[in-house]
Order: sequence, then structure tokens, then C-alpha cells
Amino acid sequence: MKLGFVKPNYPNEKRVALLPEDIVDFDNEIIMESGFGEYLDFKDQDYIDAGCQILSREEIFGTCEAIFSLKLLQESDYPLIRKGQIIIGWTHPFASGAKFMELQGIPKELIVVDLDNIHPHVHFKEKKVPIDWIPKNFVSGNSFNAGYAAALHAVTA
Repeated sequence: MKLGFVKPNYPNEKRVALLPEDIVDFDNEIIMESGFGEYLDFKDQDYIDAGCQILSREEIFGTCEAIFSLKLLQESDYPLIRKGQIIIGWTHPFASGAKFMELQGIPKELIVVDLDNIHPHVHFKEKKVPIDWIPKNFVSGNSFNAGYAAALHAVTA
């Protein structure tokens, strides 16, 4: 499977979901959006050296079966999303992502993997299936780091 990682285009989101050093023993082909690691000063070459391919956002949506976006995809991505794709990330399908589900998730029959920290689920059409094998608070360290980063961004802005 081709797994594409796109830069989050959610307002003010600057976190990077995957570092080059963590790309080890992936069974899938990993494709990164050009400039993916720029907020942390990672170059495309760092991801290439880790075994990834670099493509544009449009090419990723056009060729990958699954798309990972740290935060909810925005309306500018809607025309790029293909029927039946897998969308992975913090999608919040019943909160901030409800409109996404209404306009994209259900009509395009997307498999939406919501990596909510407490209750991760897979959503398909009107179905919701818990991901029981992911432990509760599996990214609790990330939550702490996200709060710390938000405070730093607020102070430096």
C-alpha cells in the first residue's frame, strides 16, 4: 500500500507527524509531501535518505491509497480526495470534522481512521468501529508536547 503523508493545512498547525529517524521497518511504501518536515528544519533529502519518495500534495492524493494528515483535511483538499481512500489522523468526525464527514467521508465512501487519543475509531459510511488494539492515551506524550509547543508559539508570535 502507498501511504502518503501530507503537511497539515489546518490553521496554525506546525507539528510534524513523522520524523525521518522513525521511518524504520515500514511494510508500506511511504510517500511524503515536498516540504513535509520544513517546520522542524528537515529537508526532503532527509526523508529520501530514510527510504521515502517525495511528491507534491496533488500527486499524493492522486496515487496513494491512504493519506495521513495530522489534523483534519481542509476544504482546499476536498477536490483531491478520491472515492474509497483511507484518511488517517485526528479527524474528529463528530466534532470539528462533522462537516468533512458530511461532505467527503460519507459521499466518497472514505475509510476514516480517527486516531483520537482516548477513543480511536474507524468510520465508514454510517458505521463506527472501535480500534481496540490501540491503548487509551497512546499519544499522551504528544499531548503534553503539543501544549508546550502551543505555549511557545503564543509567546513568540
